[in-house]
Amino acid sequence: MNESKLWTRDFLLDTMINFTLYFAHFLPLVTIAVYAADHFQASASEAGLASGIYIIGGLIARTLTGRVIDRIGRKKTLYFGLCFFLMTTLLYFCAKNSLMLLFLVRFLHGVGWGISATATATIIANIIPIKRLGEGTGYYALSVTVASAIGPLTAMLVIERASFDMMINLTLVLAIINLITAFLLKVPEAELTKNHLDEMKGWKLDNFFEAKAVPISIVAIFMGIGVASVVQFLSSYVRAIDLADAGSFFFLVYAMAMLISRPFTGRWFDSKGENFVIYPSFLLFALGLITLSLANQGAILFWLQF
Repeated sequence: MNESKLWTRDFLLDTMINFTLYFAHFLPLVTIAVYAADHFQASASEAGLASGIYIIGGLIARTLTGRVIDRIGRKKTLYFGLCFFLMTTLLYFCAKNSLMLLFLVRFLHGVGWGISATATATIIANIIPIKRLGEGTGYYALSVTVASAIGPLTAMLVIERASFDMMINLTLVLAIINLITAFLLKVPEAELTKNHLDEMKGWKLDNFFEAKAVPISIVAIFMGIGVASVVQFLSSYVRAIDLADAGSFFFLVYAMAMLISRPFTGRWFDSKGENFVIYPSFLLFALGLITLSLANQGAILFWLQF
């Protein structure tokens, strides 16, 4: 067996599941604030909560899932997460008459996404050969990149030309496809000794957090705040500055730029080290956000993504 082979059947299947999961994730995420404001006459803070509470559910689910996934089994966790994501998608149809119920559905939907996303990431980390970790992770991350273009673009087009119900129906179809695809995936499970199981018992802080991961996690939080602000409020922002048509294609251009950069930055990561990649990326990201805040033409919206 070639231990450095990257493009295996399971690598492709897990990447496909992750792509479909994030596609479905972005559909309501980028338009729920507009839906809450239009359908429920929600205030700006209520509309923001309808969007943000989903992420809170995902954060809680990721924290708890990371602790128990190897005890339960990675594939079982993936099945459960995808099933929960599917069932909570159906609940949107029950939340048409209550903003509070919509908040609850959004939270539970985020839990389903958090469990599923943790499972796919854990599985891929054990599929990618260690010698090609940077390259493999870069290609895997393209599933999120492409989804971050197609999902918001589709959502903004559907919400403008069809209805929120149509978007939830599409989310439901994607959730079903993901659940079917998961049955074809062969998952490498962790072999836990009795000592490992004993160490995982209880509610010690070490069972939830790895101290060495805290610094980079803090960096990721601040990066995530910037990304989340754009993703969740772009549809409202481009309406306010009268660039709704250009805004529909914002994420497509954004993803094209990442699609071009991911392959060679992954190789740089493996050959030159993480600092060679990460510091220029921070600078470019900051410049992009500054330019977005000053945009008054569609061309500027497109150009800043590169």
